[in-house]
Amino acid sequence: MLKPNNKVNMAQVRQIAQSIADSDEASPEVYNWLIKNLSKPQLKYFVRYLQKCAREAKIKVYYAGNMTDKAKQNLNLAIEENKILNRVFSDKKIEYIKDDEAIIGGLKITMGDWVLDQSLGGLKQQVIDAVKENL
Repeated sequence: MLKPNNKVNMAQVRQIAQSIADSDEASPEVYNWLIKNLSKPQLKYFVRYLQKCAREAKIKVYYAGNMTDKAKQNLNLAIEENKILNRVFSDKKIEYIKDDEAIIGGLKITMGDWVLDQSLGGLKQQVIDAVKENL
């Protein structure tokens, strides 16, 4: 990370935004640093570039067990055939991530801050949250 009071150029602003977009999150300290060290035009540029990165984000598909190439092709085909999904996901790369512990079974699909959780792990967490709410 850049040190305080350094002059920050636009290339560095892009680099910071890309880094945050790639990691899917940043700590409050990073955002505080940005607010303290970037000028107003640089902050505007940062936000626009971060939005651009989000639009170009990868689709991440989390699954448990073994996902065959045929299953991946079927998912790609389902996205292509669904008009709404095709519009949202077109030209995006799909990254398949095996996550047995969190998913247990089913799929969890994320793109930026959008999440479709159709996994047993997600259902389990919803039940736990609902029970905690009602206690």
